[in-house]
Amino acid sequence: MYDSTGELAHEIEAGEDTFLELKEVFFRGDSPRFADEESRAAEAVAQVLYSFADTEGGVAVFGVNDRRQVVGIAEDKIGTLEEWLLHIAQNNCDPPVYLTLDRRRLPDPGGALRSCLKVDIPKSLYVHRTSGGRWLMRLGSHWVDMIAEQLARLIEKRCIAGPFEERSLQSARLDDLNATLFEDYCLRWFGPDGEDTALVDMESRLVNLRLAARLENGRVVPTVMGILLFGRPALPLRPGEGGPGWVRRFPSTLKQSFQSLDTPCPV
Repeated sequence: MYDSTGELAHEIEAGEDTFLELKEVFFRGDSPRFADEESRAAEAVAQVLYSFADTEGGVAVFGVNDRRQVVGIAEDKIGTLEEWLLHIAQNNCDPPVYLTLDRRRLPDPGGALRSCLKVDIPKSLYVHRTSGGRWLMRLGSHWVDMIAEQLARLIEKRCIAGPFEERSLQSARLDDLNATLFEDYCLRWFGPDGEDTALVDMESRLVNLRLAARLENGRVVPTVMGILLFGRPALPLRPGEGGPGWVRRFPSTLKQSFQSLDTPCPV
């Protein structure tokens, strides 16, 4: 979102909205602080992260004040801010929120380029809550508590209540599946006439068999079961997708045996 510097600058000029949050950063030693949030910096940022994740995703730009002016971040503090944000995403959000950090040079009011940090928070496949048990969503330039009906609908929409093995893995791609093994499976179980591949493409067959899922944006990604049955040797999962950090498949015969590992092991 807002990939080009020009587009990002125009959005900053327009101000905060459902998809954009602006933060001016101060430091007390190595601890980040924000205007009007002196005593609750970690909580304030965590609320921004999971309210974006629970709605439609968004972008937080650090180094811009509440007057929409680029003030930048000291060069020797950007790394500290990145580490702090990743710690918040991992430890203050349940489940953890996935972030993409992008350092940008943006013009200040005088035209000088200042270092800023653009943080992309994608729309999550899960529903996140605060450490205090609150469920938040983004509404305009603010976050608000979800009412029970909104929370129930969101859980249903994101298929969290469904079987674990049918959950989609947003960080995976169909290329992570072994197409040859899948075609062999179809041939063995359905026979040469079981699936007319001229009429039903591989993507549709994977979705029909719950080995892949179609996201709201139309992209098709593997499910947990798809990766376990037909995944390549090892696939790292990103934070928030549940389960161990790595899923490894050990092929034997067509009937596979599987193990889940906390860390990858040599092939």
